[in-house]
Amino acid sequence: PRPGGDAWLALDLADGVVEYERTDRGWVSYLNDLHKGRNTGAVWGWFLDAFAVACLVFCITGLLLLQAHGSRRAATWPLVGLGLIVPMVLAILFIH
Repeated sequence: PRPGGDAWLALDLADGVVEYERTDRGWVSYLNDLHKGRNTGAVWGWFLDAFAVACLVFCITGLLLLQAHGSRRAATWPLVGLGLIVPMVLAILFIH
Protein backbone atom coordinates (compact mmCIF):
# COMPACT_ATOMS: atom_id res chain seq x y z
CA PRO A 1 0.00 0.00 0.00
CA ARG A 2 1.03 3.59 -0.65
CA PRO A 3 -0.76 6.93 -0.45
CA GLY A 4 -3.27 7.17 -3.27
CA GLY A 5 -2.67 3.72 -4.63
CA ASP A 6 -1.23 0.29 -4.26
CA ALA A 7 1.60 -1.76 -5.71
CA TRP A 8 2.62 -5.39 -5.49
CA LEU A 9 5.30 -7.69 -6.81
CA ALA A 10 5.05 -11.44 -7.25
CA LEU A 11 8.08 -13.59 -7.99
CA ASP A 12 7.73 -17.25 -8.93
CA LEU A 13 11.03 -18.82 -7.90
CA ALA A 14 10.36 -22.05 -9.79
CA ASP A 15 9.70 -20.43 -13.17
CA GLY A 16 11.49 -17.11 -12.71
CA VAL A 17 8.33 -15.21 -13.67
CA VAL A 18 7.99 -11.73 -12.22
CA GLU A 19 4.67 -9.89 -12.03
CA TYR A 20 4.34 -6.26 -10.97
CA GLU A 21 1.20 -4.18 -10.67
CA ARG A 22 0.85 -0.56 -9.64
CA THR A 23 -2.50 1.17 -9.21
CA ASP A 24 -3.08 4.89 -8.92
CA ARG A 25 -6.39 6.10 -7.53
CA GLY A 26 -5.81 9.77 -8.41
CA TRP A 27 -4.77 12.92 -6.67
CA VAL A 28 -7.90 13.15 -4.49
CA SER A 29 -7.15 9.73 -3.03
CA TYR A 30 -3.50 10.70 -2.57
CA LEU A 31 -4.38 13.88 -0.66
CA ASN A 32 -7.00 12.01 1.39
CA ASP A 33 -4.46 9.37 2.40
CA LEU A 34 -1.93 12.06 3.36
CA HIS A 35 -4.62 13.83 5.40
CA LYS A 36 -5.45 10.61 7.26
CA GLY A 37 -1.84 9.46 7.55
CA ARG A 38 -2.73 6.19 5.86
CA ASN A 39 0.26 4.22 4.46
CA THR A 40 2.55 7.24 4.79
CA GLY A 41 5.22 6.13 7.26
CA ALA A 42 6.34 7.19 10.70
CA VAL A 43 7.85 10.57 9.80
CA TRP A 44 4.60 11.77 8.22
CA GLY A 45 2.73 10.60 11.32
CA TRP A 46 5.08 12.61 13.54
CA PHE A 47 4.55 15.65 11.32
CA LEU A 48 0.77 15.28 11.62
CA ASP A 49 1.01 14.99 15.41
CA ALA A 50 3.27 18.06 15.65
CA PHE A 51 0.91 20.01 13.41
CA ALA A 52 -2.07 18.99 15.57
CA VAL A 53 -0.28 20.19 18.72
CA ALA A 54 0.56 23.49 17.01
CA CYS A 55 -3.12 23.90 16.06
CA LEU A 56 -4.18 23.31 19.67
CA VAL A 57 -1.65 25.88 20.92
CA PHE A 58 -2.91 28.36 18.32
CA CYS A 59 -6.55 27.82 19.36
CA ILE A 60 -5.86 28.05 23.08
CA THR A 61 -3.78 31.22 22.77
CA GLY A 62 -6.50 32.70 20.54
CA LEU A 63 -9.10 32.04 23.21
CA LEU A 64 -6.84 33.58 25.83
CA LEU A 65 -6.48 36.69 23.65
CA LEU A 66 -10.24 36.82 23.25
CA GLN A 67 -10.65 36.59 27.01
CA ALA A 68 -8.15 39.39 27.55
CA HIS A 69 -9.55 41.76 24.92
CA GLY A 70 -13.14 40.56 24.52
CA SER A 71 -14.54 42.56 27.39
CA ARG A 72 -14.24 45.74 25.29
CA ARG A 73 -16.37 44.32 22.46
CA ALA A 74 -19.90 43.14 23.14
CA ALA A 75 -20.07 40.92 20.05
CA THR A 76 -17.00 38.81 20.89
CA TRP A 77 -18.54 35.97 22.86
CA PRO A 78 -21.77 35.69 20.86
CA LEU A 79 -19.64 35.30 17.71
CA VAL A 80 -17.41 32.73 19.42
CA GLY A 81 -20.55 30.84 20.44
CA LEU A 82 -21.88 30.93 16.89
CA GLY A 83 -18.51 29.69 15.66
CA LEU A 84 -18.97 26.64 17.87
CA ILE A 85 -22.70 26.06 17.43
CA VAL A 86 -23.05 26.48 13.64
CA PRO A 87 -20.51 23.74 12.71
CA MET A 88 -22.02 21.42 15.33
CA VAL A 89 -25.54 21.92 13.95
CA LEU A 90 -24.32 21.41 10.36
CA ALA A 91 -22.52 18.22 11.38
CA ILE A 92 -25.58 16.88 13.21
CA LEU A 93 -27.90 17.67 10.30
CA PHE A 94 -25.79 16.69 7.32
CA ILE A 95 -23.26 14.04 8.39
CA HIS A 96 -24.82 10.59 8.39
